[in-house]
Amino acid sequence: SLVGSEMCIRDSYITMRKGTIYMGTGTITRIVSTTPQMAIMNIGTDNFEKLVMLENSSKTTWTIGTKYRIYGEAYGLYDTMPRLTVRYTYLVE
Repeated sequence: SLVGSEMCIRDSYITMRKGTIYMGTGTITRIVSTTPQMAIMNIGTDNFEKLVMLENSSKTTWTIGTKYRIYGEAYGLYDTMPRLTVRYTYLVE
């Protein structure tokens, strides 16, 4: 089970609180680094792109173009994107 609030990143895009647990579903668009694995995910819709920076602390290695559901802790901002430390990753079929 998760500690803290479960909130959808999409609904809280601008008002993220550091230390809060968020859930998001989206597609990995870019791998920024491999150790630790950091990636950019689009959690938006077809009409509106919303990018978040993710640091992977889960057991799953992400691949570009794959859709995942992630649970992570708000860490702050990376440039203008929310940054999360991801603890759990699930493949979305």
